[in-house]
Amino acid sequence: MVELPKYLINVLQKYIDDKDKRLIRIDALRIADSLRSTGMIQPGRSEPQSKLGSAASVNGVPQKPSGEQESGPKPNTAVRIPSLFDPNLFLEPHVLEYGERETAAYIASRMPATYGVIANVLTEASRRIPWLNPTRVLDFGTGPATALWAMKEVWGDSVKQFTGIDISEPMLQSAEAIMELASATEIFPEVEFKRYLAPRGNAEQYDLVMCAFTLSDLPNDTIRKATVQELWNYTKDTLVIIDRGTPH
Repeated sequence: MVELPKYLINVLQKYIDDKDKRLIRIDALRIADSLRSTGMIQPGRSEPQSKLGSAASVNGVPQKPSGEQESGPKPNTAVRIPSLFDPNLFLEPHVLEYGERETAAYIASRMPATYGVIANVLTEASRRIPWLNPTRVLDFGTGPATALWAMKEVWGDSVKQFTGIDISEPMLQSAEAIMELASATEIFPEVEFKRYLAPRGNAEQYDLVMCAFTLSDLPNDTIRKATVQELWNYTKDTLVIIDRGTPH
């Protein structure tokens, strides 16, 4: 089991010290409800609003035309999932928009586990591809830049340029704030945060493109496929995709 490094635990504790702990507990349950609910998405139902973009497009990738049917297996529609926040309610598919409250709750409740998964996958990637020593990285759906911290543990100071994409401005602000809190002891690469992924055009490709726990937040399979293709266009030869399952 991969755990957060002690220095990062201390930094995150500083970040949430002045946050309302009662609201963090409430919003952590809301986040868990949202993640559990999207395992129930099925064809013919209204899709949840993605945290990564508007209904017209997602980070510049066009959405599915209205009326186009989704392909793939139909989940078990008989399962009703009670809310963790209010057990008297049953969940409908939905994706949260991450404001300041949700961002703080995510960092407190989800970031440690997310870090562990990303660090484990990148460690395995470095073992299987020993020549992979990325200097330029693109992280799509970066959140509080969890992947950046995992890369520091796996590759040290190899990464020289890191570009993080996330539609949530509070998430990007939290990433910058956490880096600032750690700046006295940690050395960071050149970092740029953006809210949208522009069409690649003739832009230089990246040694490594990351997409962790993001595809499942997109509205449908058509958008997911288009996003993966666009991310592949950005990489020289290595695209790492990590996501959760949909058991229901």
